[in-house]
Amino acid sequence: MKRGGLLLVALLMTLAANAQVLSFRISGNPTINVSNTADYANGVTLSHNTLQMSLSALSVYSLQVKAAGNLNNGMYSIPVSQVRLRVTNLSGATGGVTLNTAYQTLASFWTLLPAYNVPVTIEYKLAGGQEILRPGGAYTTTLTFLLTAQ
Repeated sequence: MKRGGLLLVALLMTLAANAQVLSFRISGNPTINVSNTADYANGVTLSHNTLQMSLSALSVYSLQVKAAGNLNNGMYSIPVSQVRLRVTNLSGATGGVTLNTAYQTLASFWTLLPAYNVPVTIEYKLAGGQEILRPGGAYTTTLTFLLTAQ
């Protein structure tokens, strides 16, 4: 099957947090490029410093994520379940989650001292196979990250 060019998966971000989170911001939106036959067959993994947070002391935190829906490009879509996320630099990180439209926990962790400007590195894995055989273009969805103190 011939593909119509480069397939780009752009993940747009929104945030939510509670009062014990001093700051929580998006460092940038990741883009996963699918550019050759091997990428379509095997998938693509991208490591990205997506978030930055500053936290108050002596709290247990939970970082969760959900997707708004499938990755869309006009009349074509890729199921959001083709994308898996995993935090790679926080203690208490789970083994990763397969995206869907319900909140899922990426990490649960605690801090004894205030932590300022902590980057959160997330590994994004787009699975390969039949589900991503779509015409080239930019396919997007919005991810919402929720950081709460317990």
